Amino acid sequence: MVAVLWTVHQKPVLAQEIALASLREAAKKAPSDMAAQTALGRALIEAGRLGEAATQMNSVVKLGKGSIEALFEARRVDFAGGDYKKVRSACRELSAKDPKHVLSHVCNARALLVWRRASPAFEFIDKALAVDPQNYEALLALADAKLMQGDTTAAVAAYERASAQDANGSDALLGLGRALGLAKDNAKALDALRKALALAPSDPDIQLELGRRAPDKEAAELLKNAVSGRPNWPEAQLELAGALLRTGDAAGAEVQLQVILKATPDHPLATARHGAALVALGRFEEAEPVLKRALELIPNDFETAFALAKLYEQTNRSEEAFTQYRGAADLKRENPTPLIAAARLGLSLKRVLLSGALLDKALERAPKSAEALALYGEVAAQRGDAKAARDYLQRALQGEGAIDTAAVRKRLAELK
Repeated sequence: MVAVLWTVHQKPVLAQEIALASLREAAKKAPSDMAAQTALGRALIEAGRLGEAATQMNSVVKLGKGSIEALFEARRVDFAGGDYKKVRSACRELSAKDPKHVLSHVCNARALLVWRRASPAFEFIDKALAVDPQNYEALLALADAKLMQGDTTAAVAAYERASAQDANGSDALLGLGRALGLAKDNAKALDALRKALALAPSDPDIQLELGRRAPDKEAAELLKNAVSGRPNWPEAQLELAGALLRTGDAAGAEVQLQVILKATPDHPLATARHGAALVALGRFEEAEPVLKRALELIPNDFETAFALAKLYEQTNRSEEAFTQYRGAADLKRENPTPLIAAARLGLSLKRVLLSGALLDKALERAPKSAEALALYGEVAAQRGDAKAARDYLQRALQGEGAIDTAAVRKRLAELK
């Protein structure tokens, strides 16, 4: 993986710049090497430098003497740009050269996929596969079209076929990871994305997708790489902010969110996460209007509702906090976290019966939650049932999720 480098002031040095410098040098040293020139062009696309990429791909076309393959490489810039009319017009150059070539058909299919018209794209995909049933680009277009239609089963199968045709095809593995993620097969999605990253360590799209699914600390590093590899990318900045919040770096999250909000002041998710970051930083007066604005923009957002509950707790508005924690819990009925937080607040206020009721609901959602079991042990202890307390604390030590095991063992010793 291309690492993000940090100065003493914690400003990122663009890791992608290091990769691009190396590729530029390789292309400069081998001006007639098609592979070196193409690699630089693709890297410029990955970095979001489409103007430079277009210039570089013009060199690839000249070097390839205007071949269909070279023209198709140049069209990758247009695919990334997302302008349907421009892509469709550019694809006519391939069709004019050889209307029956597999890549001419793929190019026309790609134009329609840029326009998000999957159904009409199949006419060209079918023609491409009739010419060459094993063509990697045709199979990749098929998979992308199926995914766009929401047919994850067919998309997974098509991505696997494409990957089988090109062992170095990171795009097929990236698509496979996305499709498996949508199919809720997270373990296989992670595996596919890790394989994709091994093939293309500096690809920001892969870093983003893997960062969305990886454990929090790993996710934060991946997303830092994605942001450094493709600067001014709001989607990755937003994901990075979320990962930084989850790892306790609220200050770092706020930096990313301020960049997004400067460009788009009413960005719903950025507003919500900005409020959560302000709560984590203890800037409650600033946070409250931001969170309330976020709830106007996205009324049923779990993270916003949860952050507002924590704000109420931190500003000693306990009844409002309990109400808000319950509201957050209703938004994600599989998530025990708001109920556990409310139970912890109840214990701090000596409201043992309320905490017990909240933990009953939390344990219905997550029977093996170490945090909920440990808190229930304390509830039992405060009720005077030392035997039940010990049982819950022992179960907490075998439960799922992070807890302070030393504190749990100390409490067990006190109850003997």
